[in-house]
Amino acid sequence: MEHLFHPLIVWLHLHPTWAGVVTFLITFFESLAIVGLFIPGSVTLSALGGLIGSGVVPAAEIFTWAIAGAILGDGLSFWIGYRYHKVIRTAWPIRHFPKLLAQGERFFEKHGGKGIFLGRFVGPMRPIMPLIAGMLRVSPRKFLLVEFLSGLLWAPTYMLPGIIVGATAAHFAPHQALRYIGILIGILFVAWLLYWLSKWMVRLSISTWTKIYNPFWQSLKTSQHKIYDWLYEHENPEHSRPLSVLTFAILFGLLFIILVVCVKTHAHWVTAMNMACLTLFQSLHTQALADIAIVISVFFGKYSVILMTSACLSLYLLIKKDWHALFYFILTLCLAIACTFVFKHIVHSPRPKVVLSPPTTFSFPSGHTLVSFLFYGYLAFLMAHQRTKIWRKCAYRLAALIIVLVALSRLYLNLHWLSDVLGSLLLAASLLSMIVLLYRCRERCNYYQNGWLLVILIVGQSLFGAAYYTKHVVGLQHDTLLKKTVHYLDSQQWWLSKTSLLPVYKKNRLGAPSKLLNVQWLSDIATIEASLKQHGWQKAHPLSIKAIKSQLMGKNVTIVSPLPPIYHNKKPVLVMVKATNIKGAYLIIHLWQSNFITSTEHLYIGTVAYHLPLQHWLWHKQSDCSHVFTSAIGELTESTQQWQQRQLQIQPEVTLKESPCVTFSPEVLKLRR
Repeated sequence: MEHLFHPLIVWLHLHPTWAGVVTFLITFFESLAIVGLFIPGSVTLSALGGLIGSGVVPAAEIFTWAIAGAILGDGLSFWIGYRYHKVIRTAWPIRHFPKLLAQGERFFEKHGGKGIFLGRFVGPMRPIMPLIAGMLRVSPRKFLLVEFLSGLLWAPTYMLPGIIVGATAAHFAPHQALRYIGILIGILFVAWLLYWLSKWMVRLSISTWTKIYNPFWQSLKTSQHKIYDWLYEHENPEHSRPLSVLTFAILFGLLFIILVVCVKTHAHWVTAMNMACLTLFQSLHTQALADIAIVISVFFGKYSVILMTSACLSLYLLIKKDWHALFYFILTLCLAIACTFVFKHIVHSPRPKVVLSPPTTFSFPSGHTLVSFLFYGYLAFLMAHQRTKIWRKCAYRLAALIIVLVALSRLYLNLHWLSDVLGSLLLAASLLSMIVLLYRCRERCNYYQNGWLLVILIVGQSLFGAAYYTKHVVGLQHDTLLKKTVHYLDSQQWWLSKTSLLPVYKKNRLGAPSKLLNVQWLSDIATIEASLKQHGWQKAHPLSIKAIKSQLMGKNVTIVSPLPPIYHNKKPVLVMVKATNIKGAYLIIHLWQSNFITSTEHLYIGTVAYHLPLQHWLWHKQSDCSHVFTSAIGELTESTQQWQQRQLQIQPEVTLKESPCVTFSPEVLKLRR
C-alpha cells in the first residue's frame, strides 16, 4: 500500500497548504451518492491521518475541511433524492444499482431516523443513505441536524487509526519505522490468512477424505474386514470418520518422531528456532507477566493439581457407573505421565539455563503441555460427544484456549524450548486421536452429565490450584527470575585494550544484531546526564496522549520511540536528545547499565545515532540527500570535550541498515573522567 500513497505523501509534504483542499475533495466525492462507491475514502482518510500524526499536515485544519466535505457531499445527495424522488429510480446511474437501493431502504425502515446517523459509519450504506433519506421525503431540518452530528464524528473517527500509526511511527528509529508497521500489518494479515486457510483446509480435507474414504470404507464393510470390525463406530457404522481420525493420529505421530530425531541430533534449524524463541520471551519478561504465567502454569498445567482433580472426576464417573468413560480417562492420564517420563529420558534434552533455578528434570517434551492437552482434550471430547453444535464449539474452544495458555506460560517462564512445546502438542494430538478412536469404537451409552463434569473441573482446579500456589508461590517466583551475571573488569585494562571487552552489537528480540553499541562510558549516570545537559542535550519525552497532543498543536516536543530499545532485557537508564538544524531530525543517545563493573564505578554501554523524520527516510536516496549529516560519534565527541576520550576502530561483522544521508563511522567511543 505504501507505493500507492507515496506520491501523495511527497506532494503534500512539499505543498502542505493544499492538504485541506485535497481532504475536502476526497470527503465530498466519497459522500456523493453512487460516486462514493468508487472512492476509497476510508483508506485515503487513514492515510491523511497518518500525515497528521507524523506532523506533515496540521490536525485542526484537516478536520475542518474533512467535516465540511462530508456534510456538503451528503447534503447534495439528499437534495438530489428530495428533488427528483419520483424519477430517481430510473435515472442514470441509479437504475444500475436496484439491489443497493433496496438494501438501503430496508436499513432505513429498520433503524428509522437513526439510520441516517448509523449509515454514515456503515461502508456500503454511507454514499447511499442521504439519497434514500431524500427519496423518502425526510424532513430537511431533521436530516441536516443528524447529518451534522454524524459528519462531526465520521471524519475524525476514520482518521484516528492513521493518526495513531503516524504519531507512533514518526518516533521510531528511522530504519525501524516502516519495518515495525510492516511487521504489524504482516502479523494481522498472516493471522487472518491462517484462520481463513485453516477453515478452508478443514472443509476441503473433510470433503476430500469423505470422497476417498467412503468407497474404501464400504468395501471394508462389505467384506467384513478386521480393520472395519476394529474401527467402526457403534453409533454410526456407515460413517468413515474412524479412517480420518486414524490418519491424523499417524500423521501427528510421524511428525513427532521426526522432531525427536532432530532434537536428538541437534539439527541446526531446531537450535536456531529455540534460541530465537528463548531470546524473544526473555526480552518480553516482566515480573507482572511472569506472575500471571506462574498462575496459569499452576492452576491449569501442574501435575499434582490435575491428578487431584482427576481423582474427583474419576469418582464421579465411578458413581455414575460409566465404566467406558472412566477406563479411557484413566488410560489417558497414564499415557500422559508415562510418555512424559519415557521421552524425557530418551531425548536427554537439557533445559534453558537462563533462570535462577530451572527444574532438574530433562526438558523434552514439556510435561505440563502434554498432560494438560490430554486432560482437557479428553474432557472436551466427553462434553462435546453426542451433544449439540454449541456444546461442541464451546468445549473444544475452551480446551484449546487453556492448552495454548499453558504452553505459552512454559515458554514465557523460560523453562522450556520451543521444540519441547511443539513435541508435546504433536505427541498429545496423536495419542488423543487414538483414544478418541478407541472410545468411539467401543462406546455403548453415556451416563455422565456435562454440567457436573464442568463443575467438578472448575472447583477442583480452583481449590487444588490455590492450595499448591499458596504453598509454593514464593519459591516459584524466585526460581523463575532471570539470571544476572556480573563481570568485574579492571578500569585500566578496559581503557587501554585495543579490542572491545564489551559487546559491540545490540541484538533484537530474536537475537539478531540490530545496532552498533558505539558508546562505553565509565561514570555514574547523574554525572553523565548533567554533563550532556550543559551542551544542549535534553531528556526525551515518553510517548503519551499528552505529548502527542502538544506536538499536534505545534509545540516543540521531542518524543522517543514508544517501544524502547532493550539490552540484555533491560530498558535504557538514560535517553537524551539534541536538536539539529534540520526540522524533525535530532541526535539520540541510549545508555544501559552493562553487566561490567570496575572496583569503583559502573560501565554504561549505549548507542548514539541520528533520528530522522519519517518522510526523510521515505524518499531520500544517496543521490538526492539535501543534507548529509556528520557522524553521530563526532557530534557526541564535541559535546564531551571535558571527558577523557578514546576511540576504538572496529571491523564490522554484519551489515546494518543505515540512512544514506548519515556518515557512518565504525568505531566505539570510550569516555571516562
